[in-house]
Amino acid sequence: MGNFEFNGKKIVRCQKEFSIVTMRKSELAMMYFPDSAPDVARRNLWRWMDSCVGLKEELKQMGYVKTRHIFLKKEVETVVKYLGEP
Repeated sequence: MGNFEFNGKKIVRCQKEFSIVTMRKSELAMMYFPDSAPDVARRNLWRWMDSCVGLKEELKQMGYVKTRHIFLKKEVETVVKYLGEP
């Protein structure tokens, strides 16, 4: 996440420190895909998660519910374990 120019003005993006906490799925998705709309970011995150067999299996074992609107702290930790920190 770097700086860029827009209409001749330098724009500085601030990178927040990442914490493993319970959070909305759209919130985590937007961290991985900051330039996407929330619904697109969620779909993209799901595609990444869906293509990672180990991640899907580990989430399934811990009782992950795809339709729930939040990731529990342990689920966030597991996503980051497989996909890396956003």
